[in-house]
Amino acid sequence: MQHEDMITLSERQTAILRAVVEEYISTAQPISSASIADRQDIHTSSATVRNEMARLEEFGLLMQPYISAGRIPTDHAYRYYVNHLLSEMQRYPSDPPSPPSHMRDVGVEATCKLLGELTKYTALALVSGWSEHRLQHVEIAPVGDDQLLVLLVTDNHQVLHSLTTVAERPLPARIRQLNDLLNQEFAGKPLAELTEDALQHAMTKLPHAAGDWLDFTPELVRRGLEQAHADTHMHVEGATYIFEQQDFTNVPRLRALMEALQEESVFSQLFSRAIPGEVTLSIGTENPHPGLEDCAVVFTSYYITEHTTGRVGVLGPKRMHYRSIISTVDSVVKNLDKRF
Repeated sequence: MQHEDMITLSERQTAILRAVVEEYISTAQPISSASIADRQDIHTSSATVRNEMARLEEFGLLMQPYISAGRIPTDHAYRYYVNHLLSEMQRYPSDPPSPPSHMRDVGVEATCKLLGELTKYTALALVSGWSEHRLQHVEIAPVGDDQLLVLLVTDNHQVLHSLTTVAERPLPARIRQLNDLLNQEFAGKPLAELTEDALQHAMTKLPHAAGDWLDFTPELVRRGLEQAHADTHMHVEGATYIFEQQDFTNVPRLRALMEALQEESVFSQLFSRAIPGEVTLSIGTENPHPGLEDCAVVFTSYYITEHTTGRVGVLGPKRMHYRSIISTVDSVVKNLDKRF
């Protein structure tokens, strides 16, 4: 078997391989030489197609699932199809689907949900925790007679908050001084730098610092941070689509796939290859977990802020509709880039 990059196919072999891959994607049934010979774009006899399919099998691009069956594509065939055959055709349609105009939340979770809805496959996202973001603005405000609300706005427009009861209601002028100080000290800095020690040190710079509510401010700010994940975590949308794919009816393989979905490190490793603005594919045995050997993952990343990226992808069977899925992922992310 040769590596797909080392294979040079004739024009007829290329046409036959494309036909086998596309028919198998549509039918999920082994493809016979007779069905390929009947296609208008092949123009050759069934015997010739059979010989060429045997040659493609020697190249490691086709295989027979059992004796006397037709052929099905191998992982190398899907990779060859994506790398070579799609690029020879119009890889992206001229009018790919765009996010609906009413979509106001362009966060990574919302993007993941949209990809699941558009592709009808399982969508995945790695969501950056607050420790990877920077503080854009902090605001402490009195609520009622005896409560303080802290709002922490991050550079990806996430709002973290905390509310607590205090014995002393602060004067508005003192609140303004505190807000000015905290923004001067911490705006633009990584949220991880909002430690108890750093906050307490900043408080010493406030003129005439006194009062229980001032002593409580560092803890109040840290409580706000605790409302969200500190570390990167995985978000999944449309997991039930897996059960609608006839490729995943084998119970042991389905169990292995579901186990893979529970391991965030698998997708952290996979999505680390994502390049902002480029669509990347991992097919079959290229995936970093045996539970994903029957799957293809189409993924990419896009800039959320100057310092952080959103990483999203779509997981489906190896015989997914690559042209439309690649187009959809590419279109959604490019539209998000324009919005940001």
